[in-house]
Amino acid sequence: MACGLLAYLFTPSLPAGDSAAYLDQVDAGDLGQRTLHLGYLVQLWAATRPLGDAGAAALSAIWGLVALGSLGWASRALAGPEQPRWVAFAPPIALLGAAPFWTHSLFPEVYGPAAAALTLATALRLHGRAAAAAVVVGLAVTIHPGSLVWLLPLAWIGRERATGRIAFAAGALAIPAAVVLGSPGDYLLGERGVLAALEVPRPWAAAQRGYRLLAAAFPLTGALLAAGWLHRPTRERLAVPALAGALLTLGIDWRSDVPAALPSVYLAPLLAAPAVELLRRRLGAPRAVVAALALLAAAQIGEATSRHDRARRIVDRQTETLRTLARRAAPPAPWGPYGERARYAHYVDGARGPVHVALPPGVPFAPGACPAASSEPAGDGRVFTCPGPPEERP
Repeated sequence: MACGLLAYLFTPSLPAGDSAAYLDQVDAGDLGQRTLHLGYLVQLWAATRPLGDAGAAALSAIWGLVALGSLGWASRALAGPEQPRWVAFAPPIALLGAAPFWTHSLFPEVYGPAAAALTLATALRLHGRAAAAAVVVGLAVTIHPGSLVWLLPLAWIGRERATGRIAFAAGALAIPAAVVLGSPGDYLLGERGVLAALEVPRPWAAAQRGYRLLAAAFPLTGALLAAGWLHRPTRERLAVPALAGALLTLGIDWRSDVPAALPSVYLAPLLAAPAVELLRRRLGAPRAVVAALALLAAAQIGEATSRHDRARRIVDRQTETLRTLARRAAPPAPWGPYGERARYAHYVDGARGPVHVALPPGVPFAPGACPAASSEPAGDGRVFTCPGPPEERP
């Protein structure tokens, strides 16, 4: 089912954001910039060699499948001997109903692969594969440095002694440390380096963003996941460390467009398995319980995929509009936010002034920016253009 839905919703079109800049960077063979995402850039380079832009979306989809498989495997490690094997399907199904999962499994970005890698590391830790888990955590940190806040919670999950947990943490830090030592200037001090990204933490705003993300992910099944806390082994071994990780993200969630709480969305479905087993045993009507939960999951999956399908169609239309502009003899220069300009540069070569086009396609200029603005058709949509440079920058 997951593969079929991913195939149906798949698109090589790029949303606005850093994804276009990453693609242009790897197309140029330049891995010396944005080295704080080097783990992702290397994978992106390998994926786009045979597939072009489609390889970027395929990479995200592969990591999405890794997350789903990891949840099922992790659930088996948490299950008691009395739990039927089919209950392990509950966590992957719960994640399929999370709208953010589809966004980050189908649009190219660093956040989905990083969250999926942390999910795989959690499964490895629960199965006692400490060395492999350390390598995967190290990879997650090289994909996005924010993954580092999950190092202590993942060390907590292990059942070894303190020395084993220290060895796990040291092993996980080895890979990102090598990246930092290999390119300390760009990683730490570059235009997109770690120090340039630092801002004063705003925990209350971060908590609000995290709440909205989780509410959007589990609008119907949130109560079911909360019931998973009643299963003591899961609560002590996984839920408490995972909650600690979610709280730690409040210190690094500085920007509204960076979903620092996304790993929590990927790990929360592990509570679905003990919740389903609890309902099955307490209600004494397993078939009725399974049927009710299946309907609940189907409704949430349907809503999540429908929402993403609408977003995909918008991105496809915008991409076709940009390609129409690219076919003009003198494409207009872009005017809009950084992410929109990066996408425009990816699709439109030779753009120059004095005519400017407002981005995203179809959105007019800001009030007062271009009193002489006009609209014109471009593909299936319309764009707003200005005969000269706009009077204010976005």
